[in-house]
Amino acid sequence: TGHSVSKSVAAAASSFTLDKLGSVSLKQNVSVKLTEMDIFTQPDGNILVYTLRYRNSSGSRVDLIDYFSQVSTPNGTTGKGKKVTSDAAKRTVPANSSLSVTYYANIGKLTKVNGIKVSMFGWDFGSANYQRKLGQFTIPAKYSSVVPIGKSKKITMNHLPVTAKVDTLQ
Repeated sequence: TGHSVSKSVAAAASSFTLDKLGSVSLKQNVSVKLTEMDIFTQPDGNILVYTLRYRNSSGSRVDLIDYFSQVSTPNGTTGKGKKVTSDAAKRTVPANSSLSVTYYANIGKLTKVNGIKVSMFGWDFGSANYQRKLGQFTIPAKYSSVVPIGKSKKITMNHLPVTAKVDTLQ
């Protein structure tokens, strides 16, 4: 039966977790990790949704406006991540705390997260284009989306509810 085959594929694919990508340091005692990534298939272009978990071990608050993430796809498309509606109000990470923020970006016809890069930037008025790359997360070939087959996940973008559903593993 084809059912047991897809189970073993899922098990092999899930052995790589985003946690293994480590974290990017934004400044002393402040870092960020990529914790979730999914693709929402839409007729007018697929949407990549990803969650960044900011960790602030410093004694003062961190303003998220000082940093931004950019998505690059293997086919050369790049776009700045925008906060999903429900996270729009998240602007600071208080001292000695963590905060998860979910972002989205249009990735065109791309249907797999493999090879996608999420780069972290900080504003730096001393550099040529006022921004400095602080690091990046690259999704390897062996990673597969975290939404289980047949299950769905709801999220709000631009005040529109969207449902992600994985029917097959690629």
